Formats: sequence, structure tokens, C-alpha cells
Amino acid sequence: MTNNKLFNNSQYGFREKHSTEYAAMDFMDIAMNEVDKGKIPFSIFIDLSKAFDTLDHQILLQKLSYYGIQGTQLKWFESYLTGRHQYVVTNEAESSLKELTTGVPQGSVLGPLLFLIYINDLSNASNIFSATLFADDTSLLGAMCSFYTFSPKTKKEFDILSDRVNLELSKINDWLKINKLSLNLDKTKFMIFHNRQRNIENYKNLVLKLNNLPIKRVRAFNFLGIVINEHMNWNDHISYISQKINPVVGLLHRLKHQLPSHILKMIYNSLILSRLHYGNLLWGNTPGSIIRLNKRALRAIVNAGYNAHTNPIEKNLKLLSLPDIHQIKLLCLHKKITDNNVPNNISNMFKKLPGNSSVEPRTIAYKSSIRYTLPEYISKAPTEILDKLSNSYACFKWNIKDYILERYSSLCTKIGCRACHLATKID
Repeated sequence: MTNNKLFNNSQYGFREKHSTEYAAMDFMDIAMNEVDKGKIPFSIFIDLSKAFDTLDHQILLQKLSYYGIQGTQLKWFESYLTGRHQYVVTNEAESSLKELTTGVPQGSVLGPLLFLIYINDLSNASNIFSATLFADDTSLLGAMCSFYTFSPKTKKEFDILSDRVNLELSKINDWLKINKLSLNLDKTKFMIFHNRQRNIENYKNLVLKLNNLPIKRVRAFNFLGIVINEHMNWNDHISYISQKINPVVGLLHRLKHQLPSHILKMIYNSLILSRLHYGNLLWGNTPGSIIRLNKRALRAIVNAGYNAHTNPIEKNLKLLSLPDIHQIKLLCLHKKITDNNVPNNISNMFKKLPGNSSVEPRTIAYKSSIRYTLPEYISKAPTEILDKLSNSYACFKWNIKDYILERYSSLCTKIGCRACHLATKID
């Protein structure tokens, strides 16, 4: 499937070189690009009910045959899938055996792969919507202008627009029915992307339906662990991370007199640092209040004063500041692109560098996106780092961190520094 390039380029689940972070990056780039062109994109976030358990064996075998798995190999897959039984035990009483005709064995290596093959042609159901998939997490993205020739203003015109969109959504619904997959309508949502300056109040009249049931519109949505909102800024995600980190910071302060610093650092790495890394390529250039929370956590690890300088602490603990974590993320992405170690959609995003483009982005959101910030950052990156691009990825990453940490000062150079003065008085 991989060698013959049969997988959908927008499928990011369970594939080498792919990840949820890349899926979110691709999705947001498409949405921001549409808004930058003056369009009004919207997305339907589809939630499938027990997707792995409801795959029909006969349909799966037909799809395997379609992709070229035939003869003895197809019979092997048929033998692997069929003839499995299940039963229930309760109060020492056993039910009769029930043969399984759906689902893939979970916990197996083949389970995720077979699911990807099963859902691979979902995007072919619609010529208007583009799909971004991570296994069974499916998001459809379209533009309002694809469904009308003039901007709707009256309720009647919005009813017509709703009917046209729903007609296209019915094709997705038909595909799901044919493939015996069911929707979880309670968790299926839609969002309309726009700039704050653009008034889309009339779009409250838009009624989208799947399986004849209305889909709820949301202002923000947790997309693969990254909270995106209708204005395409990262305020909601920053708030989300802050809510997760804040209790851990409090925990570190309570434990700083009871546990050694290396144990506190382990807690920090597990519950805070992991969140600072995830999705950082998208939101890391506007971290907001997370910088302050991260500094409080670092001071708690070494039991330092509330306003102690964090650079010496970071150097001692071999931890990076939040802005420098973002720098490493940018450089590592550049390294992966150079090594051709990213998905095709991500690689294509950077083939035409913005600096060489005659068309500059109109919106601030798009200009601050990874598509534009990465080439700009790389053009100004230190040559000492870029010269090491020929090294292995692990070595390159270690060299960057070492380069940054070496430049952290262990001493304060600010004359009359209040934080140092207070620390001296306490000592």
C-alpha cells in the first residue's frame, strides 16, 4: 500500500512519518488559506461509533481484492478474519458462542492497517469536501462559496444553501451506510472559520444535517488534542494547556519541601513538558501565559524564589525555555523536510517558499502560520546549527539543544537586579 502510493495522502493515522501534529498542521493550513482568499471555510468533525468493531469482513475482503491482494494472500486474510467467536461469562454462567462477522482484532499489528484500507476511499465520496483523517477521526473541510453563486442574506437563501450542503453531506452519509459504519451524532460537530472582523451572524441560519439529524455548531473544538477555534488563533488551546498545567504547578510547590529535585523534574517532564511539546509547531510562537506557568514550575523544582531568574535553573536542569522549545521544533521540522521524512502534504507546503512568492498573505493568522514562519526562521537561523544538517536526526537535535543551553547565562548581568537583591537578602 505504501510502496504503490495507494493510501490517501490525507490519512495520517498509523503510518510511518505521519502523526496527529502533521494532520492538524495540514488541516489548519487549508482552512487559513481559504480565509486568506476571502472565502468562508467550514468543517464537519465526524465521530464514528465503535469504528474498529463494526468493519464488515466481506466488504473488507472486497477492498483488499480491489487493491490487488488476491489468490492465496486474500485467502490468508479471510482465514485471519473469519471463524472467530465470542461469549459472555456472568455469575459463572456462560452464554452460547456467537460468530464475529465484523471488526478487526484489536491489539494486533494488522488491526490498524486493515482499518486504514477499509476507510481509504472515504474522501472519494465527495468532490467538494477535502478530508483530513487520523484513523477514524475524520474532518471534512469545504468553502461556502462552493455551494452558492452569490452571498446569501435572507433566511430563504440560507435554507437553499443548507439544502445544497446537506445534499453533499448525504453522499458522505451514503458511503458510511454502504460500508456499514455508524455516526455518533452527539459528538459530530461543525465549525465556520472566519476573521473577527468578518460578520457571519447570518450564518446562524445555516442548518447542517447528517442522516437527517442536525449537527451542532461549535466555536472551538478539540481536534486530535489541539483546540482550534473559529478565529484560527490559539487562545483556546493556550487556555486548555494552562488549565492542565496549573494544578501540576501547584502540586510541585506543595512537594518541593518533601521530594528531591530529580523526582520533581520527572513529574515536570511527564505532566508539563509533554504538553509544551505537543502541537508546539502550531501554537508555540504565541505561548501567552504558559511562559509564566512554566517558569513557576521550574522554580518549584529547585525550590527557588518566586522571582528567581530561570535561565540558570534551566541550564542546571538541562531544560529549555518555552521559546527555545519552539526553536528546536522549527529546526527539527526543517531537518525532517530536508531528509524527506515528512508526509507529502507537509513537504508540498514548503516547496514554494513565501520569501520567493509574489503573493503575500493578507491575514495576520495566515502570515503567522507555520507555512510562513518556518522559512523566515530558517533564513535567520545560526549557520553553526544549519551546518549540522548533514548529521543524523538524533545527533542534530542533541546539537541544537546543546548549542542553546551553552548560551544560557549562569549569572545575572543586570545591574541593580531586584530579584538578585532579594535572593541575597534571603541568603
